[in-house]
Amino acid sequence: MAIKSSSGYRLPPPHNGLNVNFCKNPKCANFGVPEIPGRRYRPKGSTALPGFYIRVGKGKDDPHLKCSICGDRQPIRNNASILEDIDRISAYLKLRPEPSCPNSACVMHGVPLSQGGADYAAFGATAAGTPRWRCNVCRKTFTVGGKSTRKHKAPHKNRDVMMLLMNKMPLRKLCKTPPPRAHCSRQVWQY
Repeated sequence: MAIKSSSGYRLPPPHNGLNVNFCKNPKCANFGVPEIPGRRYRPKGSTALPGFYIRVGKGKDDPHLKCSICGDRQPIRNNASILEDIDRISAYLKLRPEPSCPNSACVMHGVPLSQGGADYAAFGATAAGTPRWRCNVCRKTFTVGGKSTRKHKAPHKNRDVMMLLMNKMPLRKLCKTPPPRAHCSRQVWQY
């Protein structure tokens, strides 16, 4: 007997409106129809309605969803994990907050550079070339942006190491390729 959750679902419940556990057969009446929560087991011989699914096992620790209408099986997916992946993948599309004065006691804290006017002034650059700004109210300096590879002496080698890793070269073999110290220190950065 399948275990129901407190919300009445036999399959993973929807997470923030996302539910990917449904029949994927376009010719089936159950296509795109999520599970009906809290439904009773249907007696043998009765017709299955859209939203009726059976939780079956395909192997050890491999639960599947079986459509009661067409009989197709799909692996059960975790809706919360899929939503986390969508957020992670689309994170670059979200606007980053514009930098402001880092001093929480300053009146300019939280006021972005674009709206600060004369209260912010360009104050040169760091040794790596990252722009530096100064708050003219509290006189604190802060940096904006910068390259993630600013401390790397040879950032052009990152691509070579990543290609070797993606082509399934073992880490120990990668450390033995010349020059070993550069590759091993680069691995620490990448992990």
